[in-house]
Formats: sequence, C-alpha cells, structure tokens
Amino acid sequence: MKKQYKQKVFIDCGANEGQTIDNFISKWSDWREYSIISFEADPRLANSFQRFSHLENVEFNSAAVWTYDGMLNFYQSQEGTVGSSAIKTKRTGRLSSTPTLVECVDLAKIILNLQGSDKIILKIDIEGGEYELLEHLLQTNVFNYVHELYIEFHEGKVDKTHVDNNNLLTRLRAYPNLKVYHDTWHGFNFI
Repeated sequence: MKKQYKQKVFIDCGANEGQTIDNFISKWSDWREYSIISFEADPRLANSFQRFSHLENVEFNSAAVWTYDGMLNFYQSQEGTVGSSAIKTKRTGRLSSTPTLVECVDLAKIILNLQGSDKIILKIDIEGGEYELLEHLLQTNVFNYVHELYIEFHEGKVDKTHVDNNNLLTRLRAYPNLKVYHDTWHGFNFI
C-alpha cells in the first residue's frame, strides 16, 4: 500500500457486495474527497465491485483484513454470500468445513501508512473476526489515527458476550479523537 491516497480515507472491511460503498456515496456529500479502500475476503464477491471501476477514488482488495500479512483459512457460507468468516467455530451461515485459503493483510500496517491523513473512517463487519482484529489494532495503537469507527459485533455467533463488547468499547473510547458507533450505523448498511 505505497500508493498515494487522498487526505480523507474510508476503509471498508468486510465489504460484501459493496453496499457500504453505495451508502457512503449516496449519504456523504463529500465522498469524492475520500480514498475509499474496500476489503472483501470472499472471492465469490469480487465481481460485485466492477460497478465501481470507473471511480478513481475507489479501490477494491480481494483480501481479508487481519493481524498479519499472508494467507488465512476462510470459511465460506453455504447459505449464499453473507456470513462467511475466518472464524471456523462461527455458529451461523452454515460454514463450509473445508476452508478456502485467502490473502490477508495487516490492517494495522495499512492504517499506520495513512497516519498523516486528515480523516480516517474505519468500518468493520467481519463476522466474528472483529474481536481478534480489534485486539491487534488496540495493541498497535492505530486508533490514535482513526477518527470514526463503525463496528458490528457478532458475539452471538462466536464465543463472545456483551461483556466482551463492552470491554472493547471501553478501551476504544479511551482514544480522545475516536468516535465509535456500534449500534446505530448512522446511515451505513452493514450487511
């Protein structure tokens, strides 16, 4: 990720079919001022992003956001293209028992490379993987550079509870310049 990005960046983690990009474009009047960087691990969904190919400020990455750069076991949903996960024990989505090996990227490194940006908005909807990813991002202190975080927790689908969510939220809210949205979605569609 050594490419030049705009001073405002929107990072869409778990982009699915691009619904969040659609909503970002339709609801944010200044969307053209942002570099929009999307990540979707499910290779079945890559073609969904062709509709954005004419937009110079939209970048699609067929990769999972994770805690390291490399390859990751990814379990595809057998009930369509919603609910696939890097978490083998996820209880919804009838996940395949045989993983698909997908590329993964260290999200902390990406954010650190963007730390001079005027604004970074981060959306995470990664079907249970958010717990491990958030721990990594907290340990690397990248939330010093993120201005808004939109997160969907999947505690009922993995072995986590509301207490786990609240502990993470408390730690996230310790960053004075970070606004955290986890239940209202503020106009984003996070399927």
